[in-house]
Amino acid sequence: EQANAVIPYMKPDTDYLWNIDADEVFKPQDIEKIFELLQKEKYTSAGFHSYTFFGGLTHRLIGFEWEHQFMRIRKVYPGSYWSNHRPPTIYHPNLPGNALPEKHLDYIELASMNIFMYHYSYVSPHQVKQKIEYYENAIISKGNCILNYYNELFLPWVKGNAAQKQLIEQKYCGVHEFAPSYRGDCYTVPFMGSHPAIIQRDLPLLMEKLNKQLI
Repeated sequence: EQANAVIPYMKPDTDYLWNIDADEVFKPQDIEKIFELLQKEKYTSAGFHSYTFFGGLTHRLIGFEWEHQFMRIRKVYPGSYWSNHRPPTIYHPNLPGNALPEKHLDYIELASMNIFMYHYSYVSPHQVKQKIEYYENAIISKGNCILNYYNELFLPWVKGNAAQKQLIEQKYCGVHEFAPSYRGDCYTVPFMGSHPAIIQRDLPLLMEKLNKQLI
């Protein structure tokens, strides 16, 4: 309902919807490249690999979090609306049979161009606490989360040294809130790339905020 609330305010000549959560960032040059690809190749959708950061800005998640394709761009037509949140899906009721030739720009092709989604969903302790409370009660994940995840896994990992972090990841097959039996392993690795410029600019402020929340 929230996503569809914007639909009546879209300009009539809108070609695509690019949904971006509050904790997701794209590099400006990557956005420009994607615009170019959409215009040239007439893709109807696009998905991304996610650099999902965990416990700060130096480590990212692999496992199922890395292997998942985050659908973020969809072609729209007059009358199109959001029909599903997981995965984000656009429905086109005014097209005959809702049928149209699909042409997908996938995350493997975008990764070959060094284009990714930068996902800051496990960085801030307050943010993680709220996220876990949501997933512990959401229909899609209720009963599938690690018990007392925030206090038993997230905080000890963030506050621990390298050896303690390793022990935690060995115990839980990674660091994700979903139990390994539900989605598989999800370990961390050091992030070797570069953050978007807006994150680099605000890095001191972000780290100060994170440290205050830990205290």
